[in-house]
This record gives sequence, C-alpha cells and structure tokens, in this order.
Amino acid sequence: MRPRITHLDGMRGLAILMVIAYHAYARWPELLPYVATTQQIPLLAFGWVGVQLFFMFSGFVIFMTLDKSRGYIHFLKKRWLRLFPAMLIASLLLYISGGFFPESTVITGESKNLIPGLIFVNPETLSQLTGIEFSSMAGSFWSLYVEALYYLIIGAVYFTAGRKYCLPALLVPMLLLSASSVLKSLGHPLLIDVISKFGFIHYAWFMVGCLVYERLHGRDQGYHYVLVLLALLINFSYYVKGDAANLLI
Repeated sequence: MRPRITHLDGMRGLAILMVIAYHAYARWPELLPYVATTQQIPLLAFGWVGVQLFFMFSGFVIFMTLDKSRGYIHFLKKRWLRLFPAMLIASLLLYISGGFFPESTVITGESKNLIPGLIFVNPETLSQLTGIEFSSMAGSFWSLYVEALYYLIIGAVYFTAGRKYCLPALLVPMLLLSASSVLKSLGHPLLIDVISKFGFIHYAWFMVGCLVYERLHGRDQGYHYVLVLLALLINFSYYVKGDAANLLI
C-alpha cells in the first residue's frame, strides 16, 4: 500500500471545511434566516471554491493512479470500488430516511431516483435520453457525476492514445461548450443541452491538477501551460457571464 500524501490530505480537509461553511452560512438564505448576514463574509461566500480544489486534487491523483494501473479495466475497477460502496450506502440511507423530512420526500420517495447516483450519470441527461423524469437523491451528487465521466475519458485516452494526449483531450469538450452558440444556430439545441449537463466546464481544474503532477515528474511541456490557460479562460468566462450555475449545479 502506497503511503498517504499528507499535505494533500490536509488540503482536502481545508476544501471540505470550505464547502461545509459555504452550505451552512452562504448557500441557503431562503431557508436559514441568519445566512442573510453571514453570506456577506468573503471567506464563507466563496466556500464553493472548495469544490474546484477537489477537482484539482482529482486531476493530480488520477494521473498518479493511471501510472499504477495495469490497464483501462483495472483502472475503472479501482475507481468503481472507491466510489460505489459509499454511494450505495448514502443513496439507501437517503431513500429510507426521506419520509422523515417532508422537503425531500418528493425526491427520495421514488425508487427510480436511486438510478442516477448508482450509475453515476446526472439525472438531466438520463431524463433527456429516456424521456423519464429523474432527480438526484441529493444535490451534492452532481460533482460525482462530473468525476465519473472524467475517469472514463481520461482513462480511455491514457490507455489508447497515451498520456501526452490527455490534456488536449480534456480541452476538447470545453472548446465544444464555448462553441455551443454556433451549434445552436445550426439547429442542435438538444445536443448542446445534453453536453452542457456533463460538467465539462469544470475540466479546467482537472487539467490544473494533471499539469502539477506532470510538472513534479518533469514531464511538463510548454504547450501544456497554453492548454491549461485556455481552459481556465473558458471556465472563468462562464462564471463572469453567470452561465456556470446553469451548466450543472
């Protein structure tokens, strides 16, 4: 068993505290009266940045995991064993306890809503593809849908084309998102509606983590920095326009 990276664990802990603080003191002013005051505190108001930190850590750790995996299936099996047991337990607990909380009964009371979490596919995409209305058992599951698709893509590229194509491959869907207005004008609104729910806008942060890992191992190239910078600019443009919240969260 490889030793834990203690400073990475410490930063994960910080990210967790940021996300908790954001949801407790800034996210829900309509439900928690005191939030009208506390949400003005910058440290709390920007706690959502903790999620972006998690994506950065994932970019770093997944590259390390790929280096230690024997193949694509072996890699996916390790990620599945890491995520699925906890997701199964959480989903079942939400399903069983939903009746005790009136505000969540509508979602957690329907067994079909277990499906998105257990197969790690966001409910909007499932609804669009099947015509059946799905919801997440918990809104916080959204980041795991983004993570799972990232694993599928990065693993496929790594074990087929090679690691040098991983960063370019992660940028492609972001470029597709930035061209969404053109595709819509060509009559493909459904395609864009589906793609926008995959969370590709967050891949900029995965790319940052990947680049840090490559830098530490002396494999970084000049064009890597250009790719990551372009991805970050696309990401920031969505936040400036206020569109990022509509992409998934």
